[in-house]
Amino acid sequence: MKKRQIIKSRKLWIIFTFLTFSVMSVSVMVTSFCLLVAFERGLLSPRFGISAFAPFSVTSIAVATVLSMFVSRAMLYPVRDFSDAAKRISKGDFSKKLNENNLIEEIASASKNFNLMMTELEKLEGFRSEFAASVSHEFKTPLGKIKGYAELLREGDLSLEEKENCINQIVSGVDKLNAMSEKMLSLARFENQQIVLNKSKFSLDEQLRQCFLLFETRWSEKEIEPSFELEEFDYFGDSNLLSHIWTNIFDNAIKFTPNGGNINIELKKEKRYAVVTVFNSGEGIKEKDISHIFEKFYQVDRSRNDRGSGLGLSLVKRIVELCGGEISVKSELGRGTEFKVYLPLSEI
Repeated sequence: MKKRQIIKSRKLWIIFTFLTFSVMSVSVMVTSFCLLVAFERGLLSPRFGISAFAPFSVTSIAVATVLSMFVSRAMLYPVRDFSDAAKRISKGDFSKKLNENNLIEEIASASKNFNLMMTELEKLEGFRSEFAASVSHEFKTPLGKIKGYAELLREGDLSLEEKENCINQIVSGVDKLNAMSEKMLSLARFENQQIVLNKSKFSLDEQLRQCFLLFETRWSEKEIEPSFELEEFDYFGDSNLLSHIWTNIFDNAIKFTPNGGNINIELKKEKRYAVVTVFNSGEGIKEKDISHIFEKFYQVDRSRNDRGSGLGLSLVKRIVELCGGEISVKSELGRGTEFKVYLPLSEI
């Protein structure tokens, strides 16, 4: 296979050299003919004689041959470089970069774009590997939990209360796996989606209330005091997409709010945006964690028993971006955390 490729490369070089040589030879012959005509018409001095044409022609052809070899090599080098880089890509090697300093503008531009593509592919491959490793790691914990409690049940030497606890723990592990799978599928779907299609007019303030009420059991158990400052107005967008934003932010806020804490939800118009602010009292987030909080599988506190999948806020950020909005977070240790979502107000 390699020998065949070398033969093809040499064949291409020979053809290119022959074409270059042919063009230069024709040029020499035309020049010689012009000189001959000039001699015959007395435009050049006779002392240059016809005998001067022979060495002139031979020298010109020799120079043309050498130049054509160098030119053909220089012209074909980028082609060979492209071919070599493409072969490396097919084997998963993205380290090869093309020389962008070419005198031919089109080749330099193509090389630059090719290098950009290689860089993006390298990032994508890195993300794929990291994603696969993260998924494997995150699934191991609930699967190990399910297996452990299932083995305890199989032993059979348990009281009724212990059996009930094992079953509850298994159900909890399955629920976590199910939630993680759903979020992963949603994230994959939204990352491939580029536009929002199912837009309609709906009450944004009412949607916020209803989404928060979905968690009533949880925030009631923790005796959390919710407060609402919601400006009443209709929003034109995809209500299903936006509900994913609110449920994930509320879930996160309730999880990190201590017993007897408070959660404040605010909605108002600011210029061309609908601005939703969600504040929860609590420990807050460390500065080093804030810059990573929207990354996939990132966990602020891995020691918690009720820690999530680390996908919720990644999902939120992607949906907000899909809707043409922005999301920000600020936190103060010992006081709490505030998420702010900016959604553009569309003309209906």
